[in-house]
Amino acid sequence: MNHLKKIKQLTLLKLLLVLPALSYSFDYTYGYTPNAALLGNAWQMNTKVLGAHGQDGMDISAVIYSYEAVKDLDQDLVVTIGNKKADSDDYLWSDTEDWSQKYGMKIRKVVPIGYTPLAAFGEGSIATTGAGEVKDPSVQYLYRFDACYDVQSSPSCSGYVLPVPVIPKVVLYDPLKDKDLKKATKETDSDLYDDEEEQIEESDQDQEEEERLELAFFNADHALMLTNDMTQDAMIYSMNSAVDMSAYYIAQIPSNVYRETVSLKDKGIKDNKKAWRSISQDKRHYQLVKEQYENN
Repeated sequence: MNHLKKIKQLTLLKLLLVLPALSYSFDYTYGYTPNAALLGNAWQMNTKVLGAHGQDGMDISAVIYSYEAVKDLDQDLVVTIGNKKADSDDYLWSDTEDWSQKYGMKIRKVVPIGYTPLAAFGEGSIATTGAGEVKDPSVQYLYRFDACYDVQSSPSCSGYVLPVPVIPKVVLYDPLKDKDLKKATKETDSDLYDDEEEQIEESDQDQEEEERLELAFFNADHALMLTNDMTQDAMIYSMNSAVDMSAYYIAQIPSNVYRETVSLKDKGIKDNKKAWRSISQDKRHYQLVKEQYENN
């Protein structure tokens, strides 16, 4: 009976392996995953465990597992292999073998589950209860993979739409709000000195302009004055020409000599004796003071 069961399982396994080739579609890639239980009796359903196709677009149709039950005849051992649902602790699929009161041996089974999206699978595991252990476990998933599950993943997918490029937001640069630019263009001492020199030069130019204007006005006034003087001279000359002044020029003044009649008599000048005595006293005082300083 067990022999017939094994024959049926092998026939089903061959059928599952051959079926993808018979029902090949250009939209799918068929295959099987590496051993999910290679690193332990619990695993996650991701690309690290399932390979490159372990992502959205993978549909799992069957599970092939094998292991060796190591136990004594009188020991109880129950082994359950399965995957929980992605959103609960219930099993999405599971297969249980009861080895209680049986000899341990190697087992290999195929569990059809129909094409189920990978997103429905939660954590996979090999759970045991009782005595004994599981040796050399292997769990592989038969799958088909739709590379165009996301039609935008490749331009070769039917329904692919050329994406509209994202236009970056351009921020206009305002130099008036740039603090670093304001700091860099701040007037330095040399700039202030240059500004001061420019102001001095402008002031000198203004002063020179004022002096030129004053000189121009002065020349104009001087010319006007000269013109007025010439006009006045002409008027006086015309007046003089109208009046005969020759009578005044030929007037004669009598010449007289006035001789000095007062004479002073020389009575002589006597010496001032008081002045001589004062000079003698001053000389003696000078000698006394000089001797005093020389003796000290």
